Amino acid sequence: MQNNQYLNLQNVIIGGLKSTQRILDKADSFIKEEKITENDILNASIAPDMYNFIKQIQVVSDSAKSAMAKLAGVVAPSMPDTETTMAELHSRIEKTLEYVKTFNEESFKDADNVQIKFAWMPTKYIKSEDFVNDFAIQNYMFHITIAYAILRMKGVNIGKMDFIGNVDMHDVK
Repeated sequence: MQNNQYLNLQNVIIGGLKSTQRILDKADSFIKEEKITENDILNASIAPDMYNFIKQIQVVSDSAKSAMAKLAGVVAPSMPDTETTMAELHSRIEKTLEYVKTFNEESFKDADNVQIKFAWMPTKYIKSEDFVNDFAIQNYMFHITIAYAILRMKGVNIGKMDFIGNVDMHDVK
C-alpha cells in the first residue's frame, strides 16, 4: 500500500468526525427544542447489549485516533472515557479531529511494515493494508452509524445528508 492510501484513510476519518460533529449539533438542537434532558439521548442505546450514545461517540474517537496512530507506529493520546455531557462529547470529537489532522505523508513512511496488534488478541497481528481495508474503516463507520441510529430512534430530525455532509457539485460540461 502506498502512503497516499493511508492519507485517503485519514480523509475518511476526518469526514466521519465532521459527520459526528453534525449529528451532535442536531442532537443539541433537539434537546433544546423538545425540552428533554441530555441523559435521554446520552444514555440511549438501540439494544440492551449495545453501547449507549456516550460510549458510541467515545469509540468513534478512539477508533479514529487508534487507526492513525497504529499505522504511523505511534501511541495515540489517551482520552479517559469520562464524558457525561453533550459539551464534553463535542470537545472530545474536536480534540480527536485536531489530532488526526496532525498526520501527514511522512507519518506513514513505514506503515506498510507495521504489525497492527490488539490487546484482546495479543498473539496475532493484522497487516496494515488488511487493517485499513478489513477493519479500521468498517469499525469506525459502524460506531458513527449506530450513534446516528440512536438519535433517529430518539426522534432527532436527521437524515442521510446530515451524515454525509456537503458534497461539492459541479456543472456538467
